[in-house]
Formats: sequence, structure tokens, C-alpha cells
Amino acid sequence: GMLITDADNRIIGANPAFLRMSGYGLDEILGQNPRLFQSGHHERAFYEEMWRALGTRGVWRGELWDRHKNGEVKASRLTINAVRDEHGAVQRYVALFSDITEKKRTDETIWRQANFDGLTDLPNRRMFRDRLEQELLKSARGHHRFALFLVDLDHFKEVNDKLGHDGGDQLLRQFATSLRSRLRETDCVARLGGDEFAVVCDLADGALDTIVHSITDIFGTGDRYTFVDGRGFLLSVSIGSACYPDDGTNVDDLLSRSDLGLYRAKSSGRANHVAYTPAFKEEVDSRRALEAELRRAHAQGQFAPYFQPQCRLDDGVVVGVEALIRWQHPEHGLVQPSHFLPVLTASPIAAEVGDFIMRQACTQAAAWAASGREIRVGVNLFPSQFTPELPSRVAAVLADTALPPRLLEIEITENILLTDDEKTIALLRELRDLGVCVALDDFGTGFASLTHLKRFPLDRLKIDRSFVTTFGTDAANTAIVTAIVGLARELGLDTIAEGIEEADCARLLAAAGCSEGQGYHFGKPMTAAELTAHLTTPHSDQSAA
Repeated sequence: GMLITDADNRIIGANPAFLRMSGYGLDEILGQNPRLFQSGHHERAFYEEMWRALGTRGVWRGELWDRHKNGEVKASRLTINAVRDEHGAVQRYVALFSDITEKKRTDETIWRQANFDGLTDLPNRRMFRDRLEQELLKSARGHHRFALFLVDLDHFKEVNDKLGHDGGDQLLRQFATSLRSRLRETDCVARLGGDEFAVVCDLADGALDTIVHSITDIFGTGDRYTFVDGRGFLLSVSIGSACYPDDGTNVDDLLSRSDLGLYRAKSSGRANHVAYTPAFKEEVDSRRALEAELRRAHAQGQFAPYFQPQCRLDDGVVVGVEALIRWQHPEHGLVQPSHFLPVLTASPIAAEVGDFIMRQACTQAAAWAASGREIRVGVNLFPSQFTPELPSRVAAVLADTALPPRLLEIEITENILLTDDEKTIALLRELRDLGVCVALDDFGTGFASLTHLKRFPLDRLKIDRSFVTTFGTDAANTAIVTAIVGLARELGLDTIAEGIEEADCARLLAAAGCSEGQGYHFGKPMTAAELTAHLTTPHSDQSAA
């Protein structure tokens, strides 16, 4: 499009292309000032710079947002030339327009897709990092404090499992809207991915606890129902926070330290807010050092199974053992599992170490069987071992060690049952099809329901020691254990009581119908050689010991 004005900036001509672009007829614009097309998009300084360039250089180039006659705002790439006479006086101005509205809209769409979350329309992780960088620069200049909060939805998986991903998406949109509405316009809210959100709040005029309350009050502490698609859920949020400049002065430090707070909040029972403290970093550094040491320990063969006897309660005969991982440290000697097992469980080598312990335990059980003493060996699984390849790995170990499958018992914990019902059931069935037994460990302490006992293919319940040690002396624990034994019997499951330390406790459990027992009364965890010697000790001597 072309538009021509005189020296006083009155329109004296336009070509048909410009008339189509503007929506006006020629008679409507002749004699008018081009201010007729202004959209209000540009500030006064923009036009002052335009005229300054025309006065000094005689040309101006840039992008202009003008208003169409129908009110629509359109973008143009514009070049204005000042046409002068031989004396240098301006005679007219000639403006050339190229309509770039669609390109601008496409660019805006691409920019939004790159920087905003398509589900909640909040800034995404990339945009959030940019906003956090800007906040750091502003705060450094103004010497004021702000807080970064990482927010994670508790029990979000339950919504996805019951309502599908559409229900989960609806919840995320609800939460994003509530979060945005409860905070100030100046606060930055973003969705980092999944069910994790981030908030940056200036602390100059608001206490940290007030902001935390605004966020947690969306769901409460899990004691009231939040409705999604007509279904009620007991939801809550976990929050980790870090403050500038106390806890960090750059983006990565603030994010990692608020994430440490979030990890603490979720691991301490959820529905919590935990603010970062320097002790967290020391703990993480210590954990990383331990992880590195565990990798070396595995590479150097420092892990080995110890075996704790499992006896029939009616006659005290050893019928099984539980293989328990132990770490023989070259400098510190035997390291207690409580010092390393939580870190090992979460480490990348957990499955590899677990498979190694299983192979060692099966090798030893096969040796006992070959010597004429068939003893069932129970092997604990790390959660990371519980993959679709597990049955084939177990089958390979059985084939390599020549252990009869009936002498291997896989022990699983309740948290494995809660991961994915159908896949877990399929894996357990494959294991039992191999002839392997499956035991549910620490029964009674977790979240497994009676429905799990009915649906999952199990052979044995291991009653947790927290109920067993006071059996016969504590009325509540006695009632719980008696009920578990009776329930297991009706479901066709065997029972083994863990943590038996006294002969009277063993006798009472036998009378209650419990099949087997495990605990210091029958023997502590010991090496294969020690257990072999234990097995050859006459039964009366074992009882006396």
C-alpha cells in the first residue's frame, strides 16, 4: 500500500492496495491527518522518534500497528520517505506499507507455544526461568527480598487413575485458576510440568506464611473434598520454598534449594510446607557421597546376603530363610542397612544390586538343597526391579543356579502393589507361573487394602514386627494379629510373624494358628556359613540358644 501526504501531513493520495488495507474510501481520507489510523498501540515517544528520523535522515523504517476502519488492529512494515525540492524543503511524504498482520499472529502463536503452558495458559518452565532472571535483576537493584515456591499436588495420580487424563487436566486447570486468583497481580505463577507449579512472590509487603496459607487453602490439608467432574477427592499440596538473597542469588540455586524443601515436604507426609535451610544441602552432599561409595561397593563385591531363619511354630524346624542385604565395608566393617538402604533403594544401581543379591541367595539355597536340606529362600525386591523383564530375569537365575522354583519366594512391599494394579497383577502371575512363591512383606503397616488381598496372586502374608513383638501382652496388637491370621487362613494364604523375640510369643502365635515365625528368638541374620552350622545344631540346642 502507498499513502502520500503533503508537507503539513495532510493526505493527498493513496493507491487501491492501501485503501483495501485500511478499509476506507479515498474520499474519506483525502485532507485527513494519518492520525486517523492510529490504534493507540504506540506511545507518544514512538511518533516523536519517527519525526526526528524524517527530519534528520529523511527516511524512517519500522513496524506500525494501525486501526482498520472496522476497528481491527493491523500490523504493517512501513517505510516513510521525505521528498524535498532543490532547496531541501519538504514537499510531501511517501509511505509504503506491507501488511504483516498474519505473520505477527503466527509469530505470537509460536512464541506463546514456546513460552506458555497450553493446558493452563500459565508461563511454562522456559518462560518462568526468564521471569525469575528478571526478578533477580530487579531485586538486586532494589535490594529487596522475594520467595520462590515450588508447589506439587498430592494424590494427583488418584484423580488420573479414576477419571483418566481428561479429569487430571481439568483438575490442573482448576488449580491454576485458583492459584492465579489468590495471589497478587505482581506475583509470577507458572506450571513447570506435570502437577508441579512455581510461584515467585515479593516479600516486601507480604509475610511468607501468608502466601503459603493462600496456596494451601485451595485444597486444605486433605480433610475436605475437592470436586472434579462431579467426583470428590481428598487433595492437598506440598510446598518447598527458598528466599532471595538468603538461600541463593541465581536461578539454579533458588530452584534446586526450593526443590529440596519440596522433597522434604512430600517425604514428611505431604500437605506440608518446608522452607530450605543450609542443613539440606549438607544432607544432599552427604547423600551424593554415599551414592558414589555404594557404586564402588557394588563394583568391588562388598555386598552380600545374610540369612535369617524362618521356623515352623509348631516344632521350631527351619523351613526358610530371608535373604537380607549387608555391606561389608573395607574400613568400617559391617554397615547397618538403616545407614545405606534408603539411599541405595533410590539410586540407579538398586536393580542391579538387587539382582546380584537374588542370584547369590539362590546359589546358596541351591547348595543347601544339593546337600539334602531344602530351605525356601525369601528375597526382597527393590521397587526398581519390578519391571516387565522381572519374570525373565528370575527364570534365568533359577536356570543358572539349578534352584527348584518352589524354593524361591519373592517378597514385595505394599507400595509395589499400589503402583499399577493391572501390570502388577500380570507380573505376579508370571512369577507364580514359574513356580515361585510370592509373599507380601510388612503387612498391616502400609496402605494395602483387603481388596488387594483378594485381587493379587499371593502365597503368604508376613505380619509386621510392630504388631508381633507384644502379641499376648498388648490387647490391640493381639487382636490385630489374630484377625490377620484368621483372614489369611480363609483366603488360603500362609502367615509368618516377624519380630518374634520370646518363646512365649512364639507359643501363643502357634496357638493362634500362625504357621511360621521369624525373629531373634530363632536366630539373627547370619552368613551362609553361620546358618549352615546353625542348621546342623540339634533342635534342643537351638531352642536353648
